[in-house]
Amino acid sequence: MDKPKFSEVFDFENLYRAAYETIRDKKFYPDELRFTDRLEENLIELQNQLIWHTYTLGSYYEVWGYD
Repeated sequence: MDKPKFSEVFDFENLYRAAYETIRDKKFYPDELRFTDRLEENLIELQNQLIWHTYTLGSYYEVWGYD
């Protein structure tokens, strides 16, 4: 599988598809509700941050899973 070009990463359709896949099982979490309330505006803002290399990562948190 070829590595995607950076321009493919910030393509609006790609961002929209990724957002949908991320939130499809989490529709009622407060962060997801807030993000999807203005989904198009938020994705355009994210796209611009990726294009202009101004996006900064938020803090990380650990999740433990047990089998």
